[in-house]
Amino acid sequence: MQNEPMITRLFTPRVSALTGAALLTVTLGACSNNNNDNSFSSFNEPALQLSEPSSPRLEMSLPNREGVPAEQAPIRIRSAGEAPLTIESIEWVGEKPDRIFMFESREEDVDEDACNSEIYFISSRTCIKTGTPDFSEPLNPSEEFEVKLYISAYAPGEVNALNCPMAPESTPDEYKDRYCGAIRVTSNARNSNNDVTEGATIVYLQADASSGRISLSEQTLNFNNVAPGASESREFSITNTGNTPLTLERVQPSDYGQYLSIGGPTLPIVLDPNASEVFTLQLEIGTDADPEQLKFNTTVRIDSSAPTSPTRLDVVVDNSRVVPPVPQPDRTSVAFAGDGDEQDITFTNPSDIPVNITGVIFEPFEAQDYYAALDDEGNALPSPLVIKPPSSSNPDRNKEIIRVRYTAPTDGSSPLASMIVNFTYFVGDISKTGSLRLTLLGDKTDVAYGDLVPSTFSFSTKVDAEQSRTAAIFNLGNADLVIDEVMLMALAGSSDEFIVKLADNAPFPATVAPGGVQLVEVSYSKTNGDADQINANFTSNTGTTNGLSMTLSSFDVDPSDVTLEIAPSFAETATVGELASFDFAAGLDASIANNAEWILISKPAASALVVKTTGPRAGFIPDQAGAYELLVTSSDGNTDVQTRYTFQAQ
Repeated sequence: MQNEPMITRLFTPRVSALTGAALLTVTLGACSNNNNDNSFSSFNEPALQLSEPSSPRLEMSLPNREGVPAEQAPIRIRSAGEAPLTIESIEWVGEKPDRIFMFESREEDVDEDACNSEIYFISSRTCIKTGTPDFSEPLNPSEEFEVKLYISAYAPGEVNALNCPMAPESTPDEYKDRYCGAIRVTSNARNSNNDVTEGATIVYLQADASSGRISLSEQTLNFNNVAPGASESREFSITNTGNTPLTLERVQPSDYGQYLSIGGPTLPIVLDPNASEVFTLQLEIGTDADPEQLKFNTTVRIDSSAPTSPTRLDVVVDNSRVVPPVPQPDRTSVAFAGDGDEQDITFTNPSDIPVNITGVIFEPFEAQDYYAALDDEGNALPSPLVIKPPSSSNPDRNKEIIRVRYTAPTDGSSPLASMIVNFTYFVGDISKTGSLRLTLLGDKTDVAYGDLVPSTFSFSTKVDAEQSRTAAIFNLGNADLVIDEVMLMALAGSSDEFIVKLADNAPFPATVAPGGVQLVEVSYSKTNGDADQINANFTSNTGTTNGLSMTLSSFDVDPSDVTLEIAPSFAETATVGELASFDFAAGLDASIANNAEWILISKPAASALVVKTTGPRAGFIPDQAGAYELLVTSSDGNTDVQTRYTFQAQ
């Protein structure tokens, strides 16, 4: 890009700080105050000056959280003579460090699979090509050539460290201890000074000398729908992801101290590698506060011994309602008139940011033979199907139709199926995913449709006390579901240590009305400590092919120490007719959150809601006033963890 305001000539490929790359900028008039005088006084001679850094030492700073690269301080070369300066080469001296890159070019709107580069911007779909920047343009007197370096992101589970090469023998002693590569710039100049020899300079990259690495569980803490009298808190954790101790010196709000305060351990405190501490940001709004003043952005400042200190955690306080883009179907159960019938399902985006429907899956697997998901014209469904927010000129822009075509099975298979709609959206640069589950009844007008959730549980043989879980049998059909009995069958070991019964000691047979739910209690009591696995099969009149069954297992693993804490989008009560969304409180491991299964196990008698979704967040619109209860299940990779969350809607 070229601009020529007054006498300035600027070449600036813009790069967001999401990746490891180097950026090149040429600017006239951005003169440095560096006092490295040139060693000649001839007129009409080019001269090279190292404008930044102020010495040939360039300190590197590692990324402070996974998935996000770190921009480094730039290298600036200034044309300090009275004749144009021609850069002849920019090159690594010896071996290049593995995670440090220079920027060459960029491409917009590129799929990740099509980006043949180490650097890719997921949120903006931008591919950054790395390599030597273009230095073909001569620099007029006082113009600068800027090289920006980036350290690439580290993935979950990777060590956040640089693999620095050995320092060449020619490296000055003061740069050898923390040597992490060097960049040489040569030119047509012939001047010399402390940093330049015969028109050439070498900048030595230095691995940072500070201790520890900060990783934050959250990058932004949001307080939504804030009003006078509000009292809310948000938790966040600070983890030392480095391999040396980290000293936390101070954690405090940057401003708005009249509303915000920090709770947590007494500081300073030293965190060993991989150790964490949990802090709480408390928001307290007086009842006499002006509602119009309750919308502001600030940060929590974290001072530490980390190279990125001070680290800042964004805080957003908003007096308006923020609605997540969880797509809302106009119905959750669909029946068809017969073979070849098509039914339209309208999905509405209730938020002001886009949401992408990334795919539709039918369960059981054979259901894909008699159901097809199409667009509103009967063509193959695009991927992704983007549902935009509404606009003033097009208020229905936030609606998209998925058409479902039914082909009646000819082999006697049951047409009862689930349609799982997967979606994703971005909060800043962070991708959020989820799924919705709809019921497809085929052409059945009088059928019970039993659905058992969850269908697997795992227990630890290292616990002496009884361990218990809760499951639910939903009737998604349009006729009564009758559950006759449950039978336990050992697959490995014995079934003696397991008990499966209807909740509250309800007797068999049990009848579940259409849209209703029957809770199931599952318990495990260790007797001999051996690993066991069983099937629990419920006999019923369900019209599904696979019936109702669950797999229960015990393993020689430690019990889960995870606690699922639910954070709703509302302060006290949800509002009937408005989206209620539910996240996990800060600090929960992402893999546990992403695998969570959310089901609605209790609702007002007149409610028609059926909620069954997976992912880090659930969202639905309460349709009746009264009490609702969610059952949330996930796993730490070994055993299950569950929680219940009850709330009121008005």
